[in-house]
Amino acid sequence: MEVIQFLIVNELALRGNYILEEEKEQGLFQNLFEYTCMKDPNLNEVLTHIPQNATYRSPEIQNQIIQAMVQAVRSSIVKDINESDVKWFTLMEDGTRDKNNRENIALAIRYVKDGVVNESLLMVKTTENLDAATFTELTLNTHGK
Repeated sequence: MEVIQFLIVNELALRGNYILEEEKEQGLFQNLFEYTCMKDPNLNEVLTHIPQNATYRSPEIQNQIIQAMVQAVRSSIVKDINESDVKWFTLMEDGTRDKNNRENIALAIRYVKDGVVNESLLMVKTTENLDAATFTELTLNTHGK
């Protein structure tokens, strides 16, 4: 989990390309996990006892861990808002078009706690559409979580 957190905090991709000859994925997660196992005898010992067909390091498990982290961060933000000085908050949404002509939309929330203005990023999504319905749907779907 710490390997995934490190990669996310540093905005690094977890996965790379599959090497067809070896049928083994080479990406930062796999490489950093193997390096961590070499440096941590306890983790290495646990790894030697895991069945070879276990999928603990699979992309699906990585995504589940990321979603658990997202939920923990969102819960923390909700807690902060509930404990804030003012029961009002602002949702801010903005987008920018990338070179592939897709819109990258960011949704953030601003609130005041202990006299300090806080801003937290809630999500970043890519969409083809810039219409009000798309922005509204993204906002409601994210806010509802």
